[in-house]
Amino acid sequence: MKEAESQIHSFPEIRKQHVRSEQRIPERTIWNGMLGRCYNPNIKEFRFYGAVGVRVCDRWHDPMNFHFDMGARPSPSHSLDRWPNKSGNYYKENCRWATKIEQANNCKNNIVITYLNRTQTLPEWCRELGLDIKNTRQRIQIYKWSAEKAFSTIGLNQFKRGQAHQFAKLSDDDVAAIRLQYNPCPSVYKYLAKKYSVCERTIYDIMLGKSRNDRQQYNLRNHHTELANPMFLGALRRK
Repeated sequence: MKEAESQIHSFPEIRKQHVRSEQRIPERTIWNGMLGRCYNPNIKEFRFYGAVGVRVCDRWHDPMNFHFDMGARPSPSHSLDRWPNKSGNYYKENCRWATKIEQANNCKNNIVITYLNRTQTLPEWCRELGLDIKNTRQRIQIYKWSAEKAFSTIGLNQFKRGQAHQFAKLSDDDVAAIRLQYNPCPSVYKYLAKKYSVCERTIYDIMLGKSRNDRQQYNLRNHHTELANPMFLGALRRK
């Protein structure tokens, strides 16, 4: 397919006739962003688009033509994507409305892997197999593992927290039960740790909440401000 040719114009020259405030619709914002990436050297995205020769076809210098060719975007989660030629210019035959996942699969730096007689990008394989994308990418790019080894070797970071983790000792029901038995006393931590065959620090973390948001919500709901008391934490560590 022959790419549409485009002349080089300045960003203000293209936009000066199309800046009416009452026409600020989502497609107009996307049109402005497309032009900015290709013609405005003052924005950071310009180095990945205009600086390397990516242009907008002459027809799309008019926003009405752009909207007529592309139509309304299907949903707020869709954005403009160059496809099938991800390095080509912006014109009707090379653009589509795509979701974030579809755009991620169309990135230049994607790793394409053939596994089990099927070819997909690394993010697609990780979503399908339930693997951690960061850990799997590290195995393939840094440690130079084969796809078979990277996908089949189970590690601590390959599963989410909770009972879905391969080495989980507590179910989600156990965690909920521990939180219901809250009592800021070291002897309670010791009792629960023995009951559930985990360490006291694990019991403490469960009651306190692993993340900051969990901790704040738990304290607000139960009004246990003594959890943040340094004297209590020191007594727990000494115990």
